[in-house]
Amino acid sequence: MFTHLRDPRILISRGMLTVGLATLAFAGMSNEPSALAASLAMGIGVGVAMPAAMALLQGRTPSELRGRMSGISTMLNSGAQLAAMLLSGMLSVRIG
Repeated sequence: MFTHLRDPRILISRGMLTVGLATLAFAGMSNEPSALAASLAMGIGVGVAMPAAMALLQGRTPSELRGRMSGISTMLNSGAQLAAMLLSGMLSVRIG
């Protein structure tokens, strides 16, 4: 939907910038309402970046390969999320 209004690359970069800034804000939050607001901002950033990324990928992929591309993209995204959870747990144990 948004990709008709803006270039998907701009939406992806702005969405990821929002996620990064919200993550930095989240790290500095000391109370729950502020942390919830930062989490909301992260969700909005992801909600802008991910559909734009999928639209960009689907627009550049031949129609006969779109199913494979979608599956591989989803698998890589899930793998990155799993790695982030594992690594953040190990990092939190190390930092304390």
